[in-house]
Amino acid sequence: MIIDTHAHLNHPLFNKDRENVIKRCSINDVWVINIGTNIKTSKEVVVLAEENRNFFAVIGLHPMNL
Repeated sequence: MIIDTHAHLNHPLFNKDRENVIKRCSINDVWVINIGTNIKTSKEVVVLAEENRNFFAVIGLHPMNL
């Protein structure tokens, strides 16, 4: 098992290959902790965690978003 402790797979840069990344994580037993940085992205990481057994969500508010 590998754990990525700080990811942002909800970021638009992953739009083209997010599903492929998620599939590879599942196949290779990689667990991912996705970090939200504001209300919108925190909701996105929660959805990813709800949809993928090996994903977790951290609700966050980055200081730049205050």
